[in-house]
Amino acid sequence: MFEISIQSPFKYKPDYYNNCDADIAMELFKLIDWVQLYQTILASGDCPENPYYYYEVKRKNSLGEEEMICISCMVGTNVCVGYFRPKPVQKRGLFKTKEVLDPKFQTQLDDVDINFATGCLEAFLKGNTAYLENNLYDKEELT
Repeated sequence: MFEISIQSPFKYKPDYYNNCDADIAMELFKLIDWVQLYQTILASGDCPENPYYYYEVKRKNSLGEEEMICISCMVGTNVCVGYFRPKPVQKRGLFKTKEVLDPKFQTQLDDVDINFATGCLEAFLKGNTAYLENNLYDKEELT
């Protein structure tokens, strides 16, 4: 089961949906018209309560650890996709490097199209972490 929070830029607090299955999670996501939302923000001329809109889904993995995917509004037609999960990382000590668990390890891609974001959400809802690990990465790490 999934916990979902959806933040509108025109509300002070997000809407929460608990104990949702994958079908409900996808249905809630598809109700968001990201392009129209951005245009509404621009046309309002007002400063919204929150400067962005996001859709978050949390779940517990088989070890009871929390994982989350967050899709948030960027500028124009593209969005940002962040994937948070526990992951072993290398930490340097004085004399050697050791592996430690980062409970909130994050990778994020900015400025991606909504079709890519939808594919990431579908993978998350199906538990396809391999897809997420292979497709969500920090571009800066590669340069």
